[in-house]
Amino acid sequence: MIQRISKKEAEAWRKKLDYKPQLVWDVLKPQEEQKLWELGEAYKTFLNASKTERETVSELSRQLKRGGFHSVEGNRAGSRVFQIFKDKVLALAV
Repeated sequence: MIQRISKKEAEAWRKKLDYKPQLVWDVLKPQEEQKLWELGEAYKTFLNASKTERETVSELSRQLKRGGFHSVEGNRAGSRVFQIFKDKVLALAV
């Protein structure tokens, strides 16, 4: 059965459930905004260094090594590893 609600209750629900779009720049804290700009610059650097598949695999391999990954050969189970195939394909495993 449908329950009737008053205009006041309907207005309260509308205010509670209504979507209010906001720009991300209006709600970010200054340190979050700085991190966002740094991420954007790092991404642009990555794109500049990775124009082809081979350059992308090479750049990702370099970044993975800095992040604690190792080549899959000679590592025990549980390691963070990666494998490169024909300098065009990169596989990651944890």
